[in-house]
Amino acid sequence: MFMRSKLSTAIVGVLAASATMPTFAQNENIEEVLVTGIRASLEQAMDIKRSSAGVVDAISAEDIGKFPDTNLAESLQRITGVSIDRVNGEGSQITVRGFGAEFNMVTLNGRTMPAGFTYGGGSGAGGTFGGATRAFDFANLASESVAGVQVYKTGRATVASGGIGATVNINTTRPLDKEGLSYTIAGKAVHDTSVRIGDDFTPELSGLMSWSDGTFGVSAAASYQERDYGSAGAAANNWNIAQWDHESPPLYGFAPNAVINNEPEDGQLFARPNDFRWAYSDKERERTNAQLTLQWAPTDSIETTLDYVYAENHLWEHRGEWSQWLANGNSITRVDFDDSAVATPILIQETHSPSNKDVGYEQQLREQTNKLDSVGFNIEWQANDSLKLALDVHDSSMENMPTGPGDAGEIAISIGTPVSAAYTYDFSGDLPVASFVLEDSNTPGTPGVLDEKDAGSAQGRVFYAAQTMDITQVQFDGSFDFGNGAIDFGIDHTKTEMVQQASTRQVSLGNWNVSYPGEFADGTFSTFNFADQYDDYDMDGSFTSGIRANDMVDLCRQTEALYGVNGTQEKQDWVCAIDPNFTQDNRVEETVTGLFLQLTLEGELADMPFHILAGLRYEETDLTSTALLRRPLYRVWQGNNDFQITEYAPGDKVPIAIDHQYNNMMPSFDFDIELLDNLVGRFSFSNTIARANYGNLYAGASNFQQTDPTGYRGAQPSANRNNPELMPLDSKNLDLSFEWYYNEGSYASVGLFEKRVNNFIGTGQAVETHYGMVDASAVGGENSRMNAVYANLAGLGYDDPDANQLFAAAVCATYDTDYMAGYSSAEITQLQAECSNPDNFVPNNLEEFTPVDANGNDVLDDNGNPVVANWLTWVESKYDVNGLMTDSEHPRYSADPEAQWQTSYPINNKEARIYGSEWAVQHFFGESGFGIQANYTTVNGDVSFDDLALPSEQQFALLGLSDTMNIVGIYEKYGFQMRIAYNWRDSFLRQTNQGGSNNPVYVDEYAQWDMNASYDIMEGLSVFFEGLNLTGENVRWYQRSEHMTYFLEELSPRYQLGVRYSF
Repeated sequence: MFMRSKLSTAIVGVLAASATMPTFAQNENIEEVLVTGIRASLEQAMDIKRSSAGVVDAISAEDIGKFPDTNLAESLQRITGVSIDRVNGEGSQITVRGFGAEFNMVTLNGRTMPAGFTYGGGSGAGGTFGGATRAFDFANLASESVAGVQVYKTGRATVASGGIGATVNINTTRPLDKEGLSYTIAGKAVHDTSVRIGDDFTPELSGLMSWSDGTFGVSAAASYQERDYGSAGAAANNWNIAQWDHESPPLYGFAPNAVINNEPEDGQLFARPNDFRWAYSDKERERTNAQLTLQWAPTDSIETTLDYVYAENHLWEHRGEWSQWLANGNSITRVDFDDSAVATPILIQETHSPSNKDVGYEQQLREQTNKLDSVGFNIEWQANDSLKLALDVHDSSMENMPTGPGDAGEIAISIGTPVSAAYTYDFSGDLPVASFVLEDSNTPGTPGVLDEKDAGSAQGRVFYAAQTMDITQVQFDGSFDFGNGAIDFGIDHTKTEMVQQASTRQVSLGNWNVSYPGEFADGTFSTFNFADQYDDYDMDGSFTSGIRANDMVDLCRQTEALYGVNGTQEKQDWVCAIDPNFTQDNRVEETVTGLFLQLTLEGELADMPFHILAGLRYEETDLTSTALLRRPLYRVWQGNNDFQITEYAPGDKVPIAIDHQYNNMMPSFDFDIELLDNLVGRFSFSNTIARANYGNLYAGASNFQQTDPTGYRGAQPSANRNNPELMPLDSKNLDLSFEWYYNEGSYASVGLFEKRVNNFIGTGQAVETHYGMVDASAVGGENSRMNAVYANLAGLGYDDPDANQLFAAAVCATYDTDYMAGYSSAEITQLQAECSNPDNFVPNNLEEFTPVDANGNDVLDDNGNPVVANWLTWVESKYDVNGLMTDSEHPRYSADPEAQWQTSYPINNKEARIYGSEWAVQHFFGESGFGIQANYTTVNGDVSFDDLALPSEQQFALLGLSDTMNIVGIYEKYGFQMRIAYNWRDSFLRQTNQGGSNNPVYVDEYAQWDMNASYDIMEGLSVFFEGLNLTGENVRWYQRSEHMTYFLEELSPRYQLGVRYSF
């Protein structure tokens, strides 16, 4: 199977010029220098790296309004130790030295920024996210108004905690940095080659103005961007893992005489997918950014700054799937396994009888709007030649809100076509290929052709997931300069409020068997060649026809008419709107108060200049986690081993709140010395922390599960809860590096780092009660219902009853004429008569009877004949056993005992060591105009995932560890600028314990080529061209073997042509 080689982006640059953190977050007094052009930008970045204490890298704008990339994350990946995650083909989140986005702090002008990352209502389908994160999404910010970005890889006392990997500071333009008027305007046309239904070219417009007379200054920036694009992808719902047994193979429902090629050894792990699905997406993005900064310096010693930043990112997507679920009911006729250590099928064949297995074509509509608001005020006072004081206040908020019809994040209408006689799956390539045998004689469509009259509804779902976050921060700091050093001191107070809400509305519509094919109006769907969506893969052997909704809103309205309150097909109260009774409604409030003291010294040791930066930061954290929830009462016992429904108390939600307090002392020490002329050695030690993700800090328990009656063959109900009392990750960091600045604008460096991290989060278990929930299937006190049940069955000779007998006996014990719970007297009288017949309790008996209805009449079948039913089966279909909450609820029994839940919860019980190296070189070839920038980073850890561990074993492993490389070729002369960049990231572990088999998720290695070029037509006027992902590389995830594809997204090149005028 053919796939393009993986190659990737590497843009210029490192390091910022006119961008330094405010005094309360940066200690060095770095002179602000206006730079223009690639080389000047990189030279200034090099100077910042050389003069900074600790390990600091940066990127600067090449000119006003001209950042190296249109995406900040794409620029950051050029820095050693920084890699990125791409969403929709562009950089979204960063990983630094193996630590993912939630472990890196992002600040704007030195102020902590709110985070948020939700999309698609958190539905779980490809490309969706449920929030509850501290991760910052760089895709929300345009780069035109950014003056520079700094990456602080070593901790320091003046920087607020939260970044174990790094603290990333984004600087915007400050008008008092330069007197006079300057402005830039730019426009570009964007062509994304993946677009199918949108515009081939979309606009991006930006402008930035800065004016200052030395006392007062104002700068304003705005940008507007539209992008239409698409993608094709694929994903597995779940890969199941088990140990092979040739006499009775698990997981696979083999047909008689099935063929098994390259059969696994007994005891060897092997895999089976639940399904596989192929998908396409048509997407639109509209991003608006604005920034306003006012500065006033009424005296030489006072400077005030008021700034405001706004960002809005609106996302829209229509996504469609083609899915094939294995029936797996004695229907698998052939499986070929590969030679992997975990045997993975490369071919599966299945026949269907009857020949009307449904093929899925789910249609999804997603819509989301992300908004960032940040307003801040800063005043600096140079009290005298030695003392400088500053006060900074800001309030920032981030909203990640679904904005689809009915406030939906995703509306998913499952469409099925019951037309398959047989399935084939080929997993031998990176992109699996499948087909089915079309048999549509039972649908109203054209025989032998897949068309819209073969389609009917299968399920309707509306997903909602939102996250809002507000940060209020106040900081007072000062600096006392005593000649060959300085003392910095300060206090800061940060209050963070995070709210996360989610719900799911679901109805069956025509149900999974697709009861009503052809139910939609003509023209609702179009058919197309599904296999043609994939340009980079060999789709020979694939079924080609696909079905796509022409208008998702119209499809919604049709399903409402068919299955709404007055549905013409069935009355299911279906509506394409969210369920406002949120199943998740969580609030986490964190208040962090910090004190810091930092000493800066410089001098000479044996004629070698040195610098010392030593500091201590103390923080107190107060956390309150509150969950608003409907109080659960019990799991309804619906059948022998059937506990699918939770019964809730009536009335409003009740708050469950848990408080937690902790403190941290974080020392830091940086030492650099010029060992030889232009050869600098550095050593750094720091103690940094990163707080647990919000999703682990929620109050309350959920996910209540029962698979059998409690105590039956050792069965115990299970639950999950979070843990607001988690401590932050605590890292002791060491850095040692050498930097050789051997020529103007050129240097080479090598660095080693190590992080010893405690308090990684693992899983603990304990038997707990929750909310006073009771267990209707558990034995309680002397007068409990289940005591009577076991006694009654023992009297019939069943000392070890099975689950069917237990349920039937529980129904008999519960219902009589003194406790009818809504059933009629006739029904209860017949029930008790059958309960008195011992033959009805014989396991697997064939006893039959004719049930009566509420009026005492025989129940009739569709032909008008009395129904004849097996009693054990009938009891399960007719009756439920509900929990008894109080001693007075039932005339004969006391309350059921409290449920004893085997509860899993996050706990700080893991530690690990992460270590690596960073190698970098920057070289300009004299005045030729040519230059090169290259770096390579290794990241390793001492805890990895064992692919051969049993699927029942949950594992802790370090995520995100991978080597990365960047190479950037540069030319700048005669008004012409050009960069060609290559970025590569090795494969890495993205997730552990996915699904019921506790699988890993690995991201395959990825590499990308980018380029940009510009030409100065005249002073201030230039044209430019940018090409991203020039070779159209793709993203692929896999699980325990490389044939176990879990997710794949085919991406395409994107080209931008524009003009910029600056004055």
